[in-house]
Amino acid sequence: MSHTIKNDIKLRQVALVFLALMPVTKVLMLPSIVADFVGEQIWLPITLNLLFDALVVFLILKLGERYPNLTFYEIAEKNLGKVASKILFFFIGAFFFLKSLVPILEQKHFIDNTLYEVFPNFISFFPLMFLSAYACLKGLKVLGRCVDICVFFTVIGLLVIIYFSVSTCDITNLFPIFQKPHYNTVKAMFSSVIWFTEGAYMLLFLGKFNNEKNGTIKIMTCFLIGSVFVVAIAVIFYGIFGPIANTQVFAVSDMTIYTTKIINIGRFDYLAIFMLLFSKIFAVCLPAYTSTKFFEKCFSLDKALIPALIVNGLLLVAIFVFKDKFLAVLDFSNKYLNWYFVLMGYLMPIVFYLVLRRRKSEKV
Repeated sequence: MSHTIKNDIKLRQVALVFLALMPVTKVLMLPSIVADFVGEQIWLPITLNLLFDALVVFLILKLGERYPNLTFYEIAEKNLGKVASKILFFFIGAFFFLKSLVPILEQKHFIDNTLYEVFPNFISFFPLMFLSAYACLKGLKVLGRCVDICVFFTVIGLLVIIYFSVSTCDITNLFPIFQKPHYNTVKAMFSSVIWFTEGAYMLLFLGKFNNEKNGTIKIMTCFLIGSVFVVAIAVIFYGIFGPIANTQVFAVSDMTIYTTKIINIGRFDYLAIFMLLFSKIFAVCLPAYTSTKFFEKCFSLDKALIPALIVNGLLLVAIFVFKDKFLAVLDFSNKYLNWYFVLMGYLMPIVFYLVLRRRKSEKV
């Protein structure tokens, strides 16, 4: 069957998603939460979760090589049938919907506690949800153009944060660096999984871009660079605060406070923080967008209007209902939802690849 690829997004832009949008979701509250479990081993559970994500990205790219120019929707329908694939699309859509909730609430929690004290902050999130709904109605080309812009904000913002904070980092707080992992490492991985499982975004991109020479290497390289930024921020954060790191809620704003550079020139680091928040707007929209597209395929809709309104409407309601209960949402997720994240974000893509690889080999 001949198939003309829908060149909705360029390979460069797919790669930049993992550099421009992935790190900004992991540098606010994630370091503090992981530090609460493992202390000086903060780098280990973060690295392990990132390796799982990298594996998922790699396997989905390999799946694309076995089914060239086919989207994930087409690959699923071809191998699972229409009914089973629609059920799968529904669960993937639900996964990305749940995945969009924590970044939105995290951003609101950060803004409420750092940028202003008195403001009708629920109303202030209306523009974000309108932007998210609008993005959900558009194709991947719009996302690609946004990523081209965001990558500069993200990279410059992270470099400025590192520059201002690395001088106050005491590396001895991380000693002993190599020690026997313990059960808390697994707990930290599981409890923070909601910030990861971003390799599954490749399901959205599959078959939507022309694969170039060394395309897999380019995408994996951007993923690696983004991962290095995340681990570096976490390590510097713990190097600054040591045993009290778990009491410092927002890493990127707390870790730059004590540097002499900022004391001399003012809170110049806020410029970097605003740059990261700009990129995070699009990072927040991405899971809602992905959820909308999978629900659109699940219910065989011609347009994304209805799922876009439902997804973003429910997110807006969730912001209102849970506006002061972010930690309660995290606790609920840890008890009841994180298994679903592991299942859909890690196990499903891996099993899907292994099963389809076996079927393809048997046919040959």
